[in-house]
Amino acid sequence: MRIEHSMEIACSPEHLWLYLEEPEKQKLWMKGVLSNEPAEAGQTRVGSRSVMKIKEGGKVASYNIEVLHYEPYQHMGIKMWGGSFGDMEAFVDYTLTDLKGRTRLDYLFNAEPKSFLMKLMGTIFKWFSVMQLKSFFKTLKSLAEAPQQQVSA
Repeated sequence: MRIEHSMEIACSPEHLWLYLEEPEKQKLWMKGVLSNEPAEAGQTRVGSRSVMKIKEGGKVASYNIEVLHYEPYQHMGIKMWGGSFGDMEAFVDYTLTDLKGRTRLDYLFNAEPKSFLMKLMGTIFKWFSVMQLKSFFKTLKSLAEAPQQQVSA
């Protein structure tokens, strides 16, 4: 299953990046995300791992995440597994392109169901995922384009 989405957001890549990388900002636009705890202290890099907890219906699911590609303000690719995916691995890729005052965000989700049940449910899962992603990206755009508050001394 492959889902692609592209959009332009009126902010810098550096500003948008914060919403993709920082756990507290992820919770603002990814509905249901309760936490994204790194497995180890330090800067994000290729090989970094974390556990993301997402409220799905009445339950909390835990997803393992590993960073596969990491170029700050330009590109981040992750692998996710666990939670509702069962034995399936999902790959998520964010690519940011600086358009001088705007940023193009290219998103790619790719997963191949392994179990018969997940293959059978693939069309429904994809439809639900696309609807959810549209809502997420609408919220992300609104947050990233909101006037940034200045901190006064």
